[in-house]
Amino acid sequence: STNSEQESKKPKPSPNVAKDKNEQDEKKSTFKEDFLISATCMVCGYIVDKAFYEASCCNALCCEECANQENSNPHREKPTTMKCLNKLCTNPLNTMIRSSGEFINAQIDNLTTTHVCGKRIDNDGLTKHKLICPKLNAPCLKCSGKGKYTTVECNEITCDACNGRKCLAGLDWTKCFKCNGRGAYDTTSGTTEICSTCQNKGALNGKWTMCFKCHGAGAYDTENQGRINCAACTFLGAFKGFNL
Repeated sequence: STNSEQESKKPKPSPNVAKDKNEQDEKKSTFKEDFLISATCMVCGYIVDKAFYEASCCNALCCEECANQENSNPHREKPTTMKCLNKLCTNPLNTMIRSSGEFINAQIDNLTTTHVCGKRIDNDGLTKHKLICPKLNAPCLKCSGKGKYTTVECNEITCDACNGRKCLAGLDWTKCFKCNGRGAYDTTSGTTEICSTCQNKGALNGKWTMCFKCHGAGAYDTENQGRINCAACTFLGAFKGFNL
C-alpha cells in the first residue's frame, strides 16, 4: 500500500515533452539560421571573423580583410571607421565602425569552423565549401576563375567547364596545350572546334608534358602532305606524365 501511494505521488511525465523538445529544436535552428545570415560579410558572402566592421546605418557586417581591401590606404592601419560597403543601403549616415563582441565571437566559434582557406564556414556547409575552396581546388582556366565567360557572340554564359563553381575539382590539373586553356581552338580553315584533348575543359587532369614534335598543337605542317595529325602524341598535343 505504501509503495503504491509513493508511486502515485511521483510526478507524471508531461505528454507535451516531445512537443516542447521539437519547439526548442526549431527555435535553435531558427536562431542559427538568423545569426549566420546576420553574421555574413556583405562583401565576400562568408561568415565574418572575430574582428569585423559593423555598419551603423544598416547593421550589416563586413570582414576586416574585405573592408581594408575595399578601402585600401597605405598611410593608415586598421581604421576605426570607414564608408559602408553595403550597396543596398540608402541611409545617408552610411559609416562602418570597427567592432568585436564577446557574444558574437562566442556564437561564431560555436556555429562555424575556420577552414584551411582561412574563411569561417558554417559547420553544416563544410562539405559544400570543400568543392569550391581555393586551397583544395584549382581555379578554372576556361573562365579564369570567374564562373562565367563571354562568347564570340558577346553572350555571357555560365562556364560549362566548372559549371559556375569557378574551380576544377582537386589541384592536379595542367593547362591544355592544344587549346591553351580555352576549351576550343581555331583551325587553319578559319573555324573553331571543341578541343578533343581536354573535352572542352581547357585543362587536363593530372601531369602532362607538351609534345615537342607538334608543339602542343596535335598537328604540324609538312612540305608534301600539307598539315597532318601528329602521330607521336596521337593528335593530343601532349603526353600523360610529367617531364617525360
